[in-house]
Amino acid sequence: AKGQELPLERGRYFALHIAALATGDQPAPLTVTLKYADGKTEEQKINVESWLKPNTINEAVALGLPRKRTPKGDTPETPLIRHYVIGLSASKDLVSATVGHQDQVKIFAVTLEK
Repeated sequence: AKGQELPLERGRYFALHIAALATGDQPAPLTVTLKYADGKTEEQKINVESWLKPNTINEAVALGLPRKRTPKGDTPETPLIRHYVIGLSASKDLVSATVGHQDQVKIFAVTLEK
């Protein structure tokens, strides 16, 4: 995540869904700043898990891969892209979301839920 602002179609949304992973073997914090039409902002923090951490029962997985590809060949590790949900204030019009700068975090998809 490089601190990008994600312009969104102005509207009232229930949740922001993010498919992401953290490289390395440790989780990485990510701040998402939500901007509403009234000019107010709200910061939400998520802890993005390492792509190599095994899944637990309560974690949502967006995509699981059968192996990790390296310059030396494939390894039996099973990388995971996890699904995170950020609750939004559905009574206000959301206009943008900005992801904080965090080199370890790789974001694959962002979607909105009405």
